[in-house]
Amino acid sequence: MTVADDPRRKLRTQRLSATRQLLDAAAACVDPDERRTRLREVAAINADDALAIVSALYRHQQPDAIDEPALLALALDAYTDAVLALDPQRSTDVLSEVAPLLRKTVMRFNRDLISHHRAPGIGERSALR
Repeated sequence: MTVADDPRRKLRTQRLSATRQLLDAAAACVDPDERRTRLREVAAINADDALAIVSALYRHQQPDAIDEPALLALALDAYTDAVLALDPQRSTDVLSEVAPLLRKTVMRFNRDLISHHRAPGIGERSALR
């Protein structure tokens, strides 16, 4: 199989093309509701890849962890809000622009999870040290 035949590459190319078309349509919109609709479509097209990034970041920080539904819901909300706030004239690849936000969301989730546990050695100083 050649690089051109790689199905993942084809899907990425299709996603980028559809994203670009929707961003162009959003940039041309005069009506703010229509613009939000186009940006929501952009968010929907890229949501699976955004959640895959979140899962990979989470597994990198917590190797034994399974995907946390609460994290995925939190990340999806943050991702959608970030896409709706994008400037469609300036944006090209949505995922590269929101990746830092997704990373911060995972880090905040882990921090909050640790601070809620309050177990010795996790989130605070253990008397055993």
